[in-house]
Amino acid sequence: MKWGAVKESDDSQNIRQITVKTRGDETANATSAEPYGLAACPPTNAPALVLTLDDGSEVILAVGDSRYTLRGLARGDVALYNAAGVTLVLRGGTQPMIEVNAPIVRIGPEPPGGWTAGDGVLTGKTLDPYTALRFEEIPGVGVSTKVFAAGGAIP
Repeated sequence: MKWGAVKESDDSQNIRQITVKTRGDETANATSAEPYGLAACPPTNAPALVLTLDDGSEVILAVGDSRYTLRGLARGDVALYNAAGVTLVLRGGTQPMIEVNAPIVRIGPEPPGGWTAGDGVLTGKTLDPYTALRFEEIPGVGVSTKVFAAGGAIP
């Protein structure tokens, strides 16, 4: 195994190829070993752990980048995040919830002809276009955070 830094990510093929510059100026051209259901195209210079298999092929086991790591998670929380600051956090505790921090949230498949205003695109407006549930701000959370609850006010 060897540590290195991502130099290039190619997502144009059937299998994602990642070029990693390892110590000693070696280059590893590896495939990404991603968990089922998750996919990522890591940013340049993200640290990567590369495993060389018996047949000489190389696989990326893990990529992490502390520049973008999400902070403030409680024990049991799960989060997805990216380099642009978009986050999805599954909160546990006494009041489980899903927190989404993104300028636009698309819900549902893209309709024929593409997206138009109101086609399952949430942009901070007051109503969900599918269910007409009202969106309300949680005091103290921030103006960009909108949440909704079926059947009444947010607890």
